Amino acid sequence: MNDEVQHVALQPTNRGGLWLSKLGDEHDILHELEALEGGDYGDVACFVSRKIKNKPKGKRTRS
Repeated sequence: MNDEVQHVALQPTNRGGLWLSKLGDEHDILHELEALEGGDYGDVACFVSRKIKNKPKGKRTRS
């Protein structure tokens, strides 16, 4: 069993839940989490999160 990190992806706050991955030197892709799971990239092992500092306030609408 290989316990080394195979891949890391970032989930930008403005991409509707999609993940951003860098493939090679010049290729950035947006994908669903499961799209790169398995194969060369391995399985999801953990998530790391942090609080967003100075998060911009969105416009509020009244219902």
